[in-house]
Amino acid sequence: MSQINRSDFIYTALFCEENIWHLADSLIRQGVNHSDLNVVFISNKKQQVAIFDQQSASNILPVIWDYHVVLLRKTEAGYFIYDFDTKAELGISVKQYIELSFPHNKNISSPYQSQFRLIDSHTYINQFSSDRSHMRGIIKTDKFPAYPTIQVKENQPAIFLKQLINVNTPLTDNETTFSLEQFKDQFFKNKSPYQ
Repeated sequence: MSQINRSDFIYTALFCEENIWHLADSLIRQGVNHSDLNVVFISNKKQQVAIFDQQSASNILPVIWDYHVVLLRKTEAGYFIYDFDTKAELGISVKQYIELSFPHNKNISSPYQSQFRLIDSHTYINQFSSDRSHMRGIIKTDKFPAYPTIQVKENQPAIFLKQLINVNTPLTDNETTFSLEQFKDQFFKNKSPYQ
C-alpha cells in the first residue's frame, strides 16, 4: 500500500518545499530507494497555478498557489503522489491526483497551464537550501517551522527556492519539466513501472 499517515511526518502549513524534503528524506531513511522518488515542483510562467481539492479551499474552488511541491513515488503498483495539502489520502495514484487536482486544465489559458518540474530526490535532499525569505512579512514568525532551515549538504552546489519555481530556468542534468498532458502520458500508465 502506498498510503501513509500524515501524522508520522514533519509538516508545517505553507512550507510545502520543506515538508516534501523531510518526507523524501524520511522515506529514504526507512529504506525506500532514492531512485524511486522524485520531487515535483508545480508552477507556471505566471507563478499562479490553480489546484483543486486542497485543504485550504472550498469544495468547488481551487487554491491559487505561486508554486506547490509534491512527491512522486514509483512502486510495483504504479506511480503515486504524496501531497500534504490535498484533501485526499497521502499517497494516491497519479491518475487520481490529476483528476482531483486539475479537473479543468483544458479551460485554462496557456500562461496559467500547470508545469511539472521533476528533480530526483538525491539531488533535492543534497542541494536544496531554504532561507524562508519568501514567507517573511507574509505570515507571523510563530507560524514558521520550529525546526532549523534546510541547508545544502557539504561540498554540494546549492539550489534555492526561487530557482526551483522559475520553470524557465534549467538547474541540473537530473531534472525534467512536463506540461500536464506530458506528465499524464508519462505517469498514467496502468502497468507496473518495474515490468
